[in-house]
Amino acid sequence: YPLCCLWQSQTSGQYQRRVHGGAFPTYSLVIGFKGNDQDVVSFPSPAMKATGRKTGLELKGPSLDGERYVELLKPLPKKAELFLKSRIVGIHDKKTGALVESESLIYDKDGNEYVRMIGGGFLVGTTGF
Repeated sequence: YPLCCLWQSQTSGQYQRRVHGGAFPTYSLVIGFKGNDQDVVSFPSPAMKATGRKTGLELKGPSLDGERYVELLKPLPKKAELFLKSRIVGIHDKKTGALVESESLIYDKDGNEYVRMIGGGFLVGTTGF
């Protein structure tokens, strides 16, 4: 069924209500949590645990989800085999933990990029690195 959401016009800066009949743009955020799994996953999911190991830091406490930025480069296709590649773009030692920033791209087999996502997380107690 069609979904509605508010879109901000880049020319006028005003918000407009539009009906969206394709894949909802923020659906791309789910891929980082679910990975390749098509069913309900545990929390944290295997895909989330694999991402956490990429920092090389020893986790000393819980991790907190931070901000999410989604840039829709092209509309998500209704049918396609899409891939996700991610990289760590920054790790910052703060007083009470580590701030980890990552970038992810969703692309197809021809290399066409559809979505760019930037996210931040906070690793409580992970300091002194």
